[in-house]
Amino acid sequence: MRFSNRGENGRSGAGIVRPAGLVAALLIAVAVSGCETQGKKANPLAGGGGLSGSWISSDSVFTAEFQDGSFTSRANDTGETLSTGNYIVVSANEVRLEWIGNLSRQQNVASCQRPSVDILNCTDQAGRAFSLRKTG
Repeated sequence: MRFSNRGENGRSGAGIVRPAGLVAALLIAVAVSGCETQGKKANPLAGGGGLSGSWISSDSVFTAEFQDGSFTSRANDTGETLSTGNYIVVSANEVRLEWIGNLSRQQNVASCQRPSVDILNCTDQAGRAFSLRKTG
């Protein structure tokens, strides 16, 4: 392996590995390998776990069932499925929700703070706040 700008014939060498290029390529490979692809879930038990189970909205309009990184929310009055999605444990105090509304077919995302093991205080991408309390 040569580390020069010129080949044996004096021309600029295509295909010659330069130290700066090699370092940049390695950094890019490491960065890409650390990224999560869409749909890949972080360990749902990370950050203290305890997310699996039933969570009711603070206004008692819906209940969400969390299990193994996925959730489904249902209207408490009709039992109709309102949304389905995934959750990702970001840290012991933060959970990310991603879902699609069954009626609107719109994708949504919320960042949730977890001040205690049975409370999620969330804000969706439009700035709407909602809270969930674990019931079981």
